[in-house]
Amino acid sequence: MTHTIATEWAKFFLEVARQHGQDPDAWLTSRGYAADVLAAGRAPFELEEHIFADMAERVPDFGLAAARSLVIGAFPRIDYALMASANLGEALVRISEFSRYLNSGYRFVSRRTTGGVELAVVRIAPGDRILPARAVFTIAALTQLGRNLAADGPTIDPVGVSFRHREPADLDALRVACGPHLRFSQPRDSVMFRQQDLERPNPAAEPSLAKILGDAARDEVSVVVPERFVERARAEISIELAFGVPAAPDIAARLGLSLRTLHRQLASHGTSFGDLLQEIRFERAQAWLEEGVSATAVASLVFYSEVAAFFRAYRRHFGHNPSEAGRSR
Repeated sequence: MTHTIATEWAKFFLEVARQHGQDPDAWLTSRGYAADVLAAGRAPFELEEHIFADMAERVPDFGLAAARSLVIGAFPRIDYALMASANLGEALVRISEFSRYLNSGYRFVSRRTTGGVELAVVRIAPGDRILPARAVFTIAALTQLGRNLAADGPTIDPVGVSFRHREPADLDALRVACGPHLRFSQPRDSVMFRQQDLERPNPAAEPSLAKILGDAARDEVSVVVPERFVERARAEISIELAFGVPAAPDIAARLGLSLRTLHRQLASHGTSFGDLLQEIRFERAQAWLEEGVSATAVASLVFYSEVAAFFRAYRRHFGHNPSEAGRSR
């Protein structure tokens, strides 16, 4: 499967760039995109990557600027389905369900913790890296959703926000957008809300409307090309690896298969659970190393209990030490 994004999603980010003095048409040409790249319903996954990579250098705080521009109604059926939800918890479930339509290369996954419920964004497209501006956009947009649903009641702000990238020099605008509880160089990009905030009733909830709009949004999701089996397995491993090292029985269960069937299916495609896990694990490690994170820290971020074991596995996989990652690109 080639991952794609909704054309309207790409147009939204390009419009943000236009509002900040950029020329989207000239930019598309300079990047080598055909004139009709935005003519169809879906556009290449890489287009969004290129927008964030380039505009983050040209537009100050591009991720935050995009989040501020994400007003209600930008994507009508999805937006109004969210705002008609019974509470923030239900709205976040809908985001997890509908996000694949906007960008098939990412997934949202939630986990209950002692502090509340954590919602993480995970890249399942090959390459693993989530650009800092993209991560900031996502977390700021989720935070804004909570504030919108709070209406006139007490503000719903995250009790924790984690980013995979390193801490930027200036945090003021990020604290305004995402709250004060920021952490960096973490295993995943995520936002955590208290359980009671997720369950607080939305005074503007309209259950019947939410269902109608939700069904319409699901129709839009259905236009995304289904994943092949190995891609589904890879996606589930990527998701679980954001929280720890996944076990084959757990991935089999998530795919609705017996463990034996999982191994047989992967073998028929010329791979194995261990091969996929190692591939994704080292994609993640390589991304952090190339950003300048120390090998010792990366070992922990990809859930190696011993640094020496990470060094040995890395050398076997790449043929050189982790400290040489940046020089070997």
